[in-house]
Amino acid sequence: MRVISGKYRGKKLLCPEGLKTRPTTDRVKEAMFGAIQFNILNANVLDLFAGTGALGIEALSRRAKSCVFVEKDRMSVDALNKNLEKIEDDYKIIACDYLSALSSLNSEKFDLVFLDPPYEAGFYKNAMEFLFENDMIEKDGIVVVETLTGMDTKIRDTFSLYKEKKYGGISLEFYKKEEK
Repeated sequence: MRVISGKYRGKKLLCPEGLKTRPTTDRVKEAMFGAIQFNILNANVLDLFAGTGALGIEALSRRAKSCVFVEKDRMSVDALNKNLEKIEDDYKIIACDYLSALSSLNSEKFDLVFLDPPYEAGFYKNAMEFLFENDMIEKDGIVVVETLTGMDTKIRDTFSLYKEKKYGGISLEFYKKEEK
């Protein structure tokens, strides 16, 4: 696993062994960042369910302004800390469950959110509803959801799906907030 573009291009990223983390493949990451390339510069990013931080670090590498990484798994947080050791950008790590983290951040707004929870856990809807109800997405902000192809994320009531890409068994869904 590595950073694929930008100022940290080629940086190797550590990933704990086992099945707790599911790193986004380079192919999927390239497609994801190609689709949002004009939304990254100076963006405030939230990497929810960050794992080892690959998506947030990729955004920082491509000149995002800042990134908040949220992860509760201790081994993943340890890998995230190691992956961020030589990153000189503005970032913060919140090591707790996603709802507690979102509650602590509810006065902040984000331009770009990566939402890649454990596929079968059903966290998509709760996370998206919290982001919407607490007005945590900037106008024209984007939420990128990585999920299994064919999985119903049930988040289309609060956000508008404007793009979807499929890569084998993985789907990338790109959402914008519907104005209240």
